[in-house]
Amino acid sequence: MSERGFFSRLLGGDANEDDTRVFSAEEVGTRRSGDREEPDEEEQRPQGFTVERAAEVIDDLPPDVPRESALRIVRGTLTAAGIKVEDLERSTRVRESKLNSEMELARDRQEEIQRGTEEVVRSLEEEIRKAREDRDAGIAQEEDRMSRAAAGIEGIKRVRAFFGFPEPEEEEVAGTAEDSPAVDETRVFEPFDEDETRVMRRPDPVGGADSPANDAATSENPSPYRDRYGPTDER
Repeated sequence: MSERGFFSRLLGGDANEDDTRVFSAEEVGTRRSGDREEPDEEEQRPQGFTVERAAEVIDDLPPDVPRESALRIVRGTLTAAGIKVEDLERSTRVRESKLNSEMELARDRQEEIQRGTEEVVRSLEEEIRKAREDRDAGIAQEEDRMSRAAAGIEGIKRVRAFFGFPEPEEEEVAGTAEDSPAVDETRVFEPFDEDETRVMRRPDPVGGADSPANDAATSENPSPYRDRYGPTDER
């Protein structure tokens, strides 16, 4: 780094800039202390020079320059620019205090986030644990029920085998055969000639079944149908 670039960086300018930064009397003037017990960071910051810029200047120092020589050069340059090293030292304390406060606040927020997350995780883990317990209890209950049912079936099979009872499959087949619909045995009567008609009448309570009245009724009211299977036996 050139001497001009170093001092330009030291005083807040850029090495590529041609203009020189000029400090006014107000900028380089000192402020009286005691007006405020806790001055603001802006009041503690040296005019035109920050702690971060000072750190950058220190990092950019040539490595072959001894520390005593570099410190003497920097102090002389700051004094010539109207910047007191005491103001820089006070600015470092204020800046450090502020950054420490930010770190503590960030750490507190971090712990709060962690505690909240752990509480949520514990709550979810408790729900998961209860759900697993309910699952295991339900499975065990159904398994016990299945075991009792299987033992009962084995006992039933032993009883059937001992007494020679038919198997349930055989009973179902027999029941299906019994429940099948019966064959339609409806008798169909076909028409026949009038001279072969025979009418079946109830016997006369007075004259009996062979009375002339019955014979006359039979001859007078012939039926147009006859039984294809023959006369009905009324015994």
